[in-house]
Amino acid sequence: YQRRVREGRLVRHDQLLTQGTVYILRRILLSEVHIVHPLVSPLIIDKLKLKSLNQIIIERLDQNQLEEEEDPNTERLTRNIKSKEFREGLKRLLDTVTPTIEKKLDSLQDFTVKQVKALRSRFIDTRYNKDVTKELEGSRCLVDRDQKCVLLVKNLGPFRSEELVTKQLINYLEVPVNNLDVHCILTCDPSQVQEKLDEMGYLVQQFNVDEIEI
Repeated sequence: YQRRVREGRLVRHDQLLTQGTVYILRRILLSEVHIVHPLVSPLIIDKLKLKSLNQIIIERLDQNQLEEEEDPNTERLTRNIKSKEFREGLKRLLDTVTPTIEKKLDSLQDFTVKQVKALRSRFIDTRYNKDVTKELEGSRCLVDRDQKCVLLVKNLGPFRSEELVTKQLINYLEVPVNNLDVHCILTCDPSQVQEKLDEMGYLVQQFNVDEIEI
C-alpha cells in the first residue's frame, strides 16, 4: 500500500477561488491565483462564500487597432440587439429588474457587433487590478465595454457567432437567464420576440424600478 500525498498551501479563505471555466484556466497564470481543492465539499465552499474565477477574473481587449470586416450576420445581430423589442424581451426573462440591470439593458441600444480578423486579450484579477494573463491569443468573441461593441473573429459561421454573442451579452448583463432563451429572442426578427416568449411560456411582467431595492 502506498499512501498518496497531496500538496497544498495555507492561505486566507478570502483569497480562495473556486474553479472557473476551462477557457479561463487555460489562459491565465495559475501560479497567480489560489484555487480551492476540487475535493472540498460544496457545503464548505458555500459557508465560506467563495467566489469563482469567472466572477473575479475579467477579460479585456489588448488591442487599440482592429481590422474590421463587413458581414451581413453581424449587421443583423446589431439591429436585433439595438431593438426595443429585444430589451423588453430580456426583461420578461428576468424575475427581477433592478435599476442597475435596467441601466445595462438600456445601454444595449448603443451596442454594435463587429467582425474582426483576430483578437488579443488580457485577464485581470479585479481584486488587485493585477494582470494574470498567460496567453494573449485564443479569444473568439469579446465585449469591448468602452466602445460598447461585441467583437467576433471571422469565419465562425452564423450559428457559432450567435451562440458566442449570446454568452457575451449575458456575461455583460450579469443576469441569471437561460442561454437558449436569450439566443432564441436574439436571433429572431424583433417583431416576433413577444410571440416567441409567449410560446416559451413566459408571462408578461410589470416592473417599477423605482420600487425595487438594490
